[in-house]
Amino acid sequence: MLEGRLVVLQPLSAEDVTDEYVGWFNDPETFRYLGTKFGQTRASIRKYIEQLSAPNLICRILEKTSLRHIGNITLHEFDPISRRMELGIVIGAPDARGKGFGREACSLLAAFGFDHLNLHKITAGTVVDNVGMTRVFESLGFKIEGTLAEHYYLEGRFRDMLRFGLLQRNFTPSAVGASVPRTDA
Repeated sequence: MLEGRLVVLQPLSAEDVTDEYVGWFNDPETFRYLGTKFGQTRASIRKYIEQLSAPNLICRILEKTSLRHIGNITLHEFDPISRRMELGIVIGAPDARGKGFGREACSLLAAFGFDHLNLHKITAGTVVDNVGMTRVFESLGFKIEGTLAEHYYLEGRFRDMLRFGLLQRNFTPSAVGASVPRTDA
């Protein structure tokens, strides 16, 4: 478990997949910038969760005051030679967007990746139109490393994808607003 000022991150299990959770991945606004296919089911989501193996991980993002499940965050695509992983996040609860939960969750998981998984680099990506996610990444010290031209088909046209990178040596939790993570076994 990782705990910040606003959120708690806990490992996600197949038992956490509720109807509300499945609804996030079938809501056009939530789905808009995700790299998953539209029309997810309880079975398809459970299969994805169950196929992840360490050190790849997926966590529930819980609003700290209520412990309500508001989204997920993952570190995946582990490259053991380059010590690199990809960060992905979704804030599924519409009323939880834009309140700093995603930023803190990204900061906590980046700190965990660097401190406990000995990562050298964390990468991430988003559609160029996803201004909120771009702001989050940049506020945490991620740098735009490239643009993939017309990489994502969205709303009837192709959109560019921004690729971000954060090197361990450039990550200072106190400088990027990360809460000191509390890890429990």
